Amino acid sequence: MQTESLKFLKSLPVDEVYTIEFIATSVNGLVVKSPRYKIASRRSVDPSINVKLKANLNYDNGYILLTFEAEKDTIVSGNFLISRCSNLNNYIWEPIRDFTLQSVKAEKWTFMDCTIEQGVLYKYSIQ
Repeated sequence: MQTESLKFLKSLPVDEVYTIEFIATSVNGLVVKSPRYKIASRRSVDPSINVKLKANLNYDNGYILLTFEAEKDTIVSGNFLISRCSNLNNYIWEPIRDFTLQSVKAEKWTFMDCTIEQGVLYKYSIQ
C-alpha cells in the first residue's frame, strides 16, 4: 500500500470552505477517486483550555519570549493567532503569527518576538 500526502504551503483564507478530492490514475488507465472532503481554515481555541499567555523580555538578547502558563498539566490543540499592539500604533491589534498545535503540553510551547524596539510598550493576545 502506498501513501500519498499533500501539504498546503500557504495559509488558506479564514472561514472559507474548500472541497478536495484525490484522483489516482494507473499506468493502465484505471482511475480511482476518493470521496470529496470539505476543509476550512478556522481560528479557534477550545474553550476548555485554561492557560495564561506570559510575555518575558530578554533584554540582553533583544526579544520577548511568549509562553503558556497552566496551573495543571494542560494539553493544547487547535489553530491559534498571536496578535500584538503597542504605544507606537495607538494600541491597534496586528496579527504577527498564526500556527497550529496538536496535543502539545502547554509548558512546552514558546514563541520569540524578535521584532521589538527598545522603549516601546507591547501587549500580546492569543485567539
